Amino acid sequence: MKKLALISFIEGISLIVLVFIGMPLKYIWGYKIATVILGSIHGTLWLAFLYVLYITYREYKFDKG
Repeated sequence: MKKLALISFIEGISLIVLVFIGMPLKYIWGYKIATVILGSIHGTLWLAFLYVLYITYREYKFDKG
């Protein structure tokens, strides 16, 4: 569960950075590369989050209902 909490926190921070730093850099100042880089990092972390979520689900065998 600690891994899930950690990756959730890191992924959440990446979303905040993407929205509040990457988007203004792209749409206000015209730096399109910012969203490419930050978006790729966020996407990779999102996939890592899903993987850790799946592993945690299998490990703890949470009830579906």
